[in-house]
Amino acid sequence: MKKRLILFSLIFILFITSTYIGAVLTSQGNKDDDFEVGFVKVDLNAYFEKNNIIYDKDDGIEAILHQGGETIVKKGVYALNITDSNHVQFIENFRVKFNVSSNVDTYFRVRFLESKILRTVNSQGQITEYVLIGGFPLNITNDFYLHTDGYYYYKNRVQRVDQDTKREITFIGSYFPGQSFATAPVGQELQVTFKIEAVQAVGGPVENWRLLTPPWGGNW
Repeated sequence: MKKRLILFSLIFILFITSTYIGAVLTSQGNKDDDFEVGFVKVDLNAYFEKNNIIYDKDDGIEAILHQGGETIVKKGVYALNITDSNHVQFIENFRVKFNVSSNVDTYFRVRFLESKILRTVNSQGQITEYVLIGGFPLNITNDFYLHTDGYYYYKNRVQRVDQDTKREITFIGSYFPGQSFATAPVGQELQVTFKIEAVQAVGGPVENWRLLTPPWGGNW
């Protein structure tokens, strides 16, 4: 009889436990409290600024690939003019900012790839592109640290201003002060693209980038 009572008690406890778990799993959406999981998001804003007028992707600033008589827009690749200082897309007018939408503290890094392109036109009007060796320096703000892995790290934890306002971080705000770019021969162009990685500040750099400490020193 005692064994039966113990067995019945165990079955009863298991039934209560199963009922509780089932209630928890099926109660989603019925509770009054809503919990939002933190997220990280950093977007690129690349544009040209000339005479206080901004020219962005809607103005056709992305690079064009000439292939088989067709022109193809290279999405996310920006064409920098390096031959005509009066051109809207002249290298000195290039600007880059990042818009942070994260609702938790975030670290992010960016890597940009650049290629110098030479275009030639044959007697039939066909355009051929060649990639030339060598690039050009861009004036990166001091808030970024260039590591040996080729990434520029933003050195501060950052998140949005509030739910309706993104935080703006400047990467390239101007050309080098007091300097002018020496124009290249006609037919050349600089093409630039960016890769952005953003992680949650707590644990993110270690888990995702395998960096125990910041490349510039100190602690995360």
